[in-house]
Amino acid sequence: VMQAASNFCSRIFWPRSGATIFSKALIPGMLMTTYEKVLRMMPRDASSKQTLTPRCSKFNNYCTVICLVLALCTHLSYDYSDTRAAIDPQEDPWMQWFLQNAASLAAAGFFQELCVAFYRRITKPCSDAMTAGCRLRQRLNKKLLIVFSVLTTVYHCMAFDYQYVHEGWIAAYHKGHQVVYSVRYIEWVCCAPIVLSCSGHLPQDPDGQLRNGLIPSSVLTGIYCIISWQGLVVKDPWAAWTLIGFAFV
Repeated sequence: VMQAASNFCSRIFWPRSGATIFSKALIPGMLMTTYEKVLRMMPRDASSKQTLTPRCSKFNNYCTVICLVLALCTHLSYDYSDTRAAIDPQEDPWMQWFLQNAASLAAAGFFQELCVAFYRRITKPCSDAMTAGCRLRQRLNKKLLIVFSVLTTVYHCMAFDYQYVHEGWIAAYHKGHQVVYSVRYIEWVCCAPIVLSCSGHLPQDPDGQLRNGLIPSSVLTGIYCIISWQGLVVKDPWAAWTLIGFAFV
């Protein structure tokens, strides 16, 4: 069952040979063309062709399925802790200053990557005769634009207090205190997989398809951020420690 679930997820999210569960017979004309273009933008999973990663990637696929099942069961079966107001200056006079600086630094990073993209747009793009490093830098630029746009949005929302803040239920259960900035976990779910995948860039296939050696690991990174958040705010000690323990695995 786990092998079948792993193969199913692999064929949907990180196809190795371009084949997916969707056939051309099911997707007509223009929709198929759009689908093929989107699919071509997604890198193929090349982890099976790397020396150290095939078994780790298969293990990551199993863990991804387990994390998704745990997250879904927790969401349907348990309640989450109540929201609360964000930390005010009386509790921590430095918090607002840190959030504003984080928002400014994220915006500066986004502007820098935007300038790089604009410069490459108005100059001659990378050709086949140019180095592979140039093409990899273009791919990195696109990913960092997404990362810094999410960071800029999230930290500006936090700086202006447009956010969800939860009480750490498991901390309160053990007579402690914790403030869980839930919007920050949204940022981790979005950005952590992209940042990790930057380390897995590989040269393109002969047919021009992008390749990446860390796609299963990147997907799992985003999924375990979800169960990490759930482990802090779910109102059941057994569910909380199960989620936290598996997140560490």
